[in-house]
Amino acid sequence: MDSKHNFFIDNLDQEEAWRLFKKMAGDYVENRKFKSTSTVVAKGCGGMPIALTTIARATRDKTVHEWKHALRELQTPSVVNFNGLPADAYSRIEQSFEYLKDEQLKKNFLLCSLMGNPIFTSDLFKYSTGLGIFQGVKKMEDAGNQLYALAYELKDCCLLLESGSTEQFSMHDVVRDVGISIAWRGQHIFLVKNEEVWELADKEALENCYAISIRDCLSYLQINIPENIFAGMRKLKVVDFTGMQLFCLPSSIDLLKILQTLCLDQCMLGDIAIMGKLKNLEILSINNSDIVQLPEALGQLTKLRLLDLTNCFQLRVIAPNVISCLSCSKELNIRHCFVEWDVQGCAGLDELMHLTRLAMLEIDVRNDNTLPKGFFSRKFEKFKISVGDVSGIPSEVSIEDWLRFSRPSFSIAIHETLRRLKLKLNSTTICSNKLQGIRNVEYLCLDKLQGVKNVLFELDTDGVTYSLQLTNLERICIDPLKVESFNELETIKVEYCVELSNIFLLSATNCLPRAERIAVIDCSNVEEIFAI
Repeated sequence: MDSKHNFFIDNLDQEEAWRLFKKMAGDYVENRKFKSTSTVVAKGCGGMPIALTTIARATRDKTVHEWKHALRELQTPSVVNFNGLPADAYSRIEQSFEYLKDEQLKKNFLLCSLMGNPIFTSDLFKYSTGLGIFQGVKKMEDAGNQLYALAYELKDCCLLLESGSTEQFSMHDVVRDVGISIAWRGQHIFLVKNEEVWELADKEALENCYAISIRDCLSYLQINIPENIFAGMRKLKVVDFTGMQLFCLPSSIDLLKILQTLCLDQCMLGDIAIMGKLKNLEILSINNSDIVQLPEALGQLTKLRLLDLTNCFQLRVIAPNVISCLSCSKELNIRHCFVEWDVQGCAGLDELMHLTRLAMLEIDVRNDNTLPKGFFSRKFEKFKISVGDVSGIPSEVSIEDWLRFSRPSFSIAIHETLRRLKLKLNSTTICSNKLQGIRNVEYLCLDKLQGVKNVLFELDTDGVTYSLQLTNLERICIDPLKVESFNELETIKVEYCVELSNIFLLSATNCLPRAERIAVIDCSNVEEIFAI
């Protein structure tokens, strides 16, 4: 692990080992039916904590017959010669792998073993989807939920470790080495290190290979990749060149007719037009990469479901009609890019309106004038949209924190049931027809907004508004309220509205059946809440 100081930890004694084993397996191992077998199984782990935890979790809630089978497996000498790891430790972890209940779990475990620490769930999702692990799952959100369920199940089996965030996990080095060995022996996966990068296995073996893991490489590794590198690997489904300098992709990449996932994250990229030949590509990730232009050829990727361009700060040009041709797209991430929209020779945001299957959108837009009419009436499952100056909003900030930024911005964020909208445009006027169509707003903040003077008329929402904060508006509404206008409103908060003399007409009381709190702060000219 390359630590500066190593501390030797001896194996646990018999009493300590049993306490750990019982904690992991459950108190039922003290049951008279199980105890004679379970104590022998615990002893068979040799006091090694990693073996005790994985075996205990693997046999948890199993029948007596399964416990006896586990004991027999433990007593069978390992035939594997694994360099640097005792054979008995290897066999115990491998046994935990064999006890995983289905192939999906096993495939995800092997996939995690090929990834370095931490294991980001976003990367794991791209790989798992590309390898077809989520059979029968059509919606990407459902696949994501299934991935989390599998990851937590592996964690419960002590084969994955938590990393303090739901967005990542980690794996014990010993468990990873066993996983790599299992994958290498039977799953057509090869592990290569720096000095061996292009000295891979024989041709026949490569023809059946579906994954290659290149480990211990330096960031932005510059390699002269042979043009024919993929000539003998036509069954590859996932290719990940993260952290490499690729001034041009090898010409043989167009031989990968069944390639599903291509990751070019954190890369220095040149010409990528050849990617247009990857007709079956479903996931393309180019986040955090140096790329200036998305070429017209990418419009040929008509089966693409996910395109991730997050944090491509140099990206300026997306060729016209590229986005509109991605008709199968379900997730599109173009945050923290400085794309010139609706400029001659560039794509327009109206192309997004052609993506009828789009469910998740993340995008930054400098000027609201480039937004097509009805843009916010789209029924997205999740989206993060910013209009205006978003230079101060980091990508890792939470949705709640995001809403507290004081820079002029127009932000919409949706996360599951949370729906929030904040408009703060000190020096920008947003056209009211861009606001029409907003639905299901649960938190609405209008801060120093120019151009919207009659909230009810301009927004005309038919959704649920739980908290409405109005700042520096001249009038909340001009005309009498309809009965259904604010019938779900619970909190009304008005701040710094120096032009207001009242909040509502008296007739509005019948339209606020659920109002619980009205706060009027620093509104110097307000004389009454309900005007008679």
